[in-house]
Amino acid sequence: MQVHRFALLLLCASAMLLPAQAPETLDVLNTEYTKAQATWMEAVTAARKAGTAREALPASPVFDFLPRFRALAEKAPASEESGRALLWIYQNERGRDAAENQKLAAAKEALLNQLLDNHAGAAFLAPLARTLARTISYGEEPNLRILKLLAAKNQTAQVRTWVLFGLGAWGLESEKASPEEKAEGRRLIEELIAQHPDSEAAKASSGMLFAADHLKLGDTPPDFETTDVDGVAFKLSDYRGKVVVLDFWGFW
Repeated sequence: MQVHRFALLLLCASAMLLPAQAPETLDVLNTEYTKAQATWMEAVTAARKAGTAREALPASPVFDFLPRFRALAEKAPASEESGRALLWIYQNERGRDAAENQKLAAAKEALLNQLLDNHAGAAFLAPLARTLARTISYGEEPNLRILKLLAAKNQTAQVRTWVLFGLGAWGLESEKASPEEKAEGRRLIEELIAQHPDSEAAKASSGMLFAADHLKLGDTPPDFETTDVDGVAFKLSDYRGKVVVLDFWGFW
């Protein structure tokens, strides 16, 4: 009995001497995930070169990191670190196949609502605003609703530039926009260019007003000069009155 007590005391003393484990932080998680992602990409590239079937490729590390980001997000829901963790989950969570992605749709909507309920005015939502603004034509109604909410609650320059871009683009380019909304879209893009000329959003919007004024159905297209495959110069206006098909292509 005395031996058991001594052994127990020894174990307790040893545990007290062990260094305390540092709490998991968002910076630590992001660093670990970046490294894991790079390692995974190298493994996938090597596997593809070896002829590995798609279904046998290594799984993304995102599935191992999601529970850790969720645990961090749940610690203090109103904190900035929690909000950033929620944003990471929203941007990175995915299913392992199309069926799982469909099931996740409602959960991601709830996650987004939670993020906006607690952090709608935060500057760290800029990546979310950017994604919504740049893809507004692919999902107009949901993106429009969120951008309008951010317009009302977020005054940070990082977010506001993309809100102006997204709402302006929708007004200028959407077939669903009313004449009043199109006029408002123009005003928003003009505000973006005037107030934030050096922002990424302003630079991305540089051609919108030109397109709205000169590239509508029925307009005479802007003239340009180029060369054909034989190096002979020609202008678009050389073919005025004829049927012309313009094929713009490139590598992005």
